[in-house]
Amino acid sequence: MEDLLKTAENNCEKLRNSYYTGRTIIMGISPDQKNVIQLYWTVGRSEDSKNRHIIKWKDEIRTEPIYKDENMLYPELRIYTLCRQINNYHIISNGTQTDVIYDYLLKNKSFEDAMEVISFEHDEPIFTPRISAVANMTENSVQYKLGIVKTLDQNSNYTIKHVFSYDNSVPGIGYCINTYDFGNECKPFKGEPYYVTLFDDIDTLTEFYWNVIPKDKRVGLYAKYINIEKGTIEERIINERY
Repeated sequence: MEDLLKTAENNCEKLRNSYYTGRTIIMGISPDQKNVIQLYWTVGRSEDSKNRHIIKWKDEIRTEPIYKDENMLYPELRIYTLCRQINNYHIISNGTQTDVIYDYLLKNKSFEDAMEVISFEHDEPIFTPRISAVANMTENSVQYKLGIVKTLDQNSNYTIKHVFSYDNSVPGIGYCINTYDFGNECKPFKGEPYYVTLFDDIDTLTEFYWNVIPKDKRVGLYAKYINIEKGTIEERIINERY
C-alpha cells in the first residue's frame, strides 16, 4: 500500500509540472473513509476560455461567463452544468453530458447507456475528449465509474469510448482522468485513470489542487465531499476571476 501512496504522490508532481492537461476529474474516498470525494477543475489558454467561472445555481454546479461576449467561440462547449445529483448518484463531467447522464439515470438506464450517445467535442482540430464520472452510493458500498469519449489521435473519423468501473477505492487514493495527455499538443488522454492523493479535509484538498494547476491557465475548481454515514454534502468553489 505504501508503494501505491508513493505512486499517487509522484503522479501529483507530474501533474503539477505538466504543461496543459486540460480539464480534470478526480474521484475516490478520503483517508479516514468518511467521505466520497469528487473534484473537478477547468482551465483555459484563450480569453474565451478564461471568461468563465464556476457557480452554484439551485442544486447544480455550472460554469457561467463572467461578462457577456457575443463573439465567444464554442459557447456550448464552455458553458455547461458540471455537477448534478439524482437519488444516490453523484454525477460530474466536463460538459453538457452531465445532463445526458442525469436524464439516463432518471429513466433507470445506466452510465454506460449514456456513454453510448455521448460524442467528443467538435472543437476542430483538437476534438477535446468528454470525461465523466459517477459515484453510486448505496447503503453498503460505493461504486465509482469514470468514462471518456475521444478520437483516435485527433482523427474525428474514429471514436473511442472507455468506461472504468471500480467497486471500491483505496482510502486516500483518487482516480484521476484528464481531457489531454501529458504534453503540450492537446492529444487525447491515454490509458487508465491514474492514482493521485486525497485528504480528509476539504480545504486542504482544494488548496493543494488549486496550486497544482498552472497559474496562467487557472479558471475554476470545484470540490465535493459526500459523507458516507450521514449523506451530507460539503462543497468548495475557487475561481481565478470573479
